[in-house]
Amino acid sequence: MKSHAKYLLIALVCVCCFTSCDPIIEAPTDMGYNYFPLKPGMYAIYDVDSFYIDCQYNIYDTLHFQLKEKLDTFFTDGSGHLAMRIERYARANSTSNWQIKDIWWADTLSTRAVKAEENMKYVKLIFPPIVDQQWDGNAFNSIDDWGFLYRYQSVDQALSIGNLSFDSTATVLEQNVENLLNYRYCLERYARHVGLIYRINIQVEGISNSNPNIYDPCEEKLPPDVIWTQVPIMQRIKIGSFWEQKIISYGIE
Repeated sequence: MKSHAKYLLIALVCVCCFTSCDPIIEAPTDMGYNYFPLKPGMYAIYDVDSFYIDCQYNIYDTLHFQLKEKLDTFFTDGSGHLAMRIERYARANSTSNWQIKDIWWADTLSTRAVKAEENMKYVKLIFPPIVDQQWDGNAFNSIDDWGFLYRYQSVDQALSIGNLSFDSTATVLEQNVENLLNYRYCLERYARHVGLIYRINIQVEGISNSNPNIYDPCEEKLPPDVIWTQVPIMQRIKIGSFWEQKIISYGIE
């Protein structure tokens, strides 16, 4: 009996050892890096509508054109990170020739994606993307964001833009601030394996007559006998800009 008990104990120990020593294999975490792909030769073409208003100088400019962003080559930036050079082209319409507009750049690290626009750096995405997660998109610049943090509104949502359909998109709300004198709204959408597919940016300073001692010709545009605070800010724009960018094609060349 003692011998049988001894062998049984040995067998149990061996079983425990084998089961406890088996490696635990966990499913890899999807970090969402493919929402911000950086592969040389990738490009995207967008339709852009914009307007600029400055009522003091009677400027009301509207513009429609096409924009192309092409990922060019990697280079090492001042911090020693690999960054991607982005060539940006513009043309009046699909029958016009592309003209170089400017050069931007972007890079990614394990937890974030940065894009430099007109030499102003923005933290466009953080990884992994999680709905309602927030971050400081202006951590690398001096923009007064009024304390508003970037936020994922949605992740992995199907979306169609024009004739294009995307299985997985992420929406980032970058600005949404409004008071009596200012309105700022900016939102971007990204698609896996494509990158940026949509952007809207509205920046408005409203007309007011809060200081009767200072003449402002823009005040004449306010409706008569109406208190300016009762007029929606988008109907009393003093200085304002609007930019809407929609993807129409993409690929690799």
